[in-house]
Formats: sequence, structure tokens, C-alpha cells
Amino acid sequence: MSNRKFPLFINLQGKAALIYGGGTVASRRAQVLQEFGAAVTVIAPQVDPALEGCGVVVCKEIYRPGFMPRAFLVVAATDSPAVNAAITQEARAMGAWANNASNSGDCDFFFPAVALADEITVGITGNGHNHAAVRDAARQIREVLL
Repeated sequence: MSNRKFPLFINLQGKAALIYGGGTVASRRAQVLQEFGAAVTVIAPQVDPALEGCGVVVCKEIYRPGFMPRAFLVVAATDSPAVNAAITQEARAMGAWANNASNSGDCDFFFPAVALADEITVGITGNGHNHAAVRDAARQIREVLL
């Protein structure tokens, strides 16, 4: 059996997306989700300055079990693998799709590298072992789409 991921394209317009964590990974995830119309809320005691004023809702607090707002999808991108695991477990219990940035085996969906041009959206993902190859492929596709 292969470990390939099914490329599912879904409408995120207006859907609630929670991101726990305020670092660079969380910031990139927030920006991608926002690009596709998700209503993004970032929950973290401190956030990357790139998140300030970019249209996402920022709640400066820590993850507290039992206080997760309802969401369509939840990203756990804190600096603690244990906290990330608790976040994804709670998200699934609420019926949300979950992504654990520190553990690819604890993800219901993956973030692809995205290439956008006019009416075309291309998503690229790998097997999780060579992020540079995925990044380079996305760059090459973006050049073709220009």
C-alpha cells in the first residue's frame, strides 16, 4: 500500500479555521487558508508579526483543553508535540479535520505547496521526507503559470 495523499480540493470560503501557535509555520498556514477564503483565527500567547493586521483574528492566549471553538479544520502548530497531539485529539472529537504540524502521522489533511494563476490552482505534496523537492517543484510550476 502506498502512502500517497489524495488531492482533495474543497471550498473553504467562510469556513472556520483555527490555528494554535503563533510562529512561522502557523503564520504560513494562516496565510494559505486565508488565501482560500477561510475565516482564520490564530490562538497563541505570542504571534509572528506577519499575522498582525493581515485579516486573521488573533487571540493571545494558550491552548486550554475544553475551550476549543467549533471549527471546520484545526491546525496544531505550537512548539510542543504533546500540546499539538492534545489539540488534534480535541479537534477530531468535535468533528473537525485536524493537522498536527509536528507529526505527519497525526494529520487528516496536509498543506500542499500552492501555485496560483488566474483560474488555475495547483497543489503539490510529497511523502514528507523532502520538503525542498516539493518547494522547488512548486517554484517551477509557478514559473510556467506566469
